[in-house]
Amino acid sequence: MSNQSEWAERAANISSACWKDFLSARVEVSMEQVSRKPDYQELKEYQEKSEGEIDKVLEKLEDEERTAIRRHYERETTVENYELEETYMQGLRDGIRFLMWLDIFQVKEWV
Repeated sequence: MSNQSEWAERAANISSACWKDFLSARVEVSMEQVSRKPDYQELKEYQEKSEGEIDKVLEKLEDEERTAIRRHYERETTVENYELEETYMQGLRDGIRFLMWLDIFQVKEWV
């Protein structure tokens, strides 16, 4: 592998890591903001109270069935998180494009 391609790969990896750190920080800020909203607090309380009821229902199932249901919901949460991350990134890209369209940024072409 040439030095230039190694450098480009390394730069891409660092850039990706930076974006992930940035997203993580923004999620923390968002969660702090949403946690103050009464509607969210009400939903969160309901989920916490109903968790015991759901556990009782799951206890009636066989271990394999219970595990299958839990895995299903864990994967569903993973999919939703992935979708939210992509939605956030697209919003970020769209915001930057909009600001560029307004000539807020002075952009030079990279060769």
